[in-house]
Amino acid sequence: MKLEQLLRDISEIHLIGHQDLVITGISSNSKRIVPGSLFIGKKGKRCDGASFVAEAVHSGAVAIVVESYHPTYKDVVQIIHPNPASIEGLLSAAFYSY
Repeated sequence: MKLEQLLRDISEIHLIGHQDLVITGISSNSKRIVPGSLFIGKKGKRCDGASFVAEAVHSGAVAIVVESYHPTYKDVVQIIHPNPASIEGLLSAAFYSY
């Protein structure tokens, strides 16, 4: 699915990169990322998912959803949102056709 389709109904995002890339999967677990995936770096009870961005990118994530820009990952599309956890359901619903 094209990234632009996933983001169509989501507000409060700042996109850094191109929307025309194809997303093959979505996960907030960096260990489940495969090439072509979108990684959602959300804060949990014990740790911040943004600290796993490097692992996700190394595993093949082509886009990440994070609270703030990561200058280290200029080759990855970054979707900046104040609360990545709040849009996880919307992204998943769009990806899996509701």
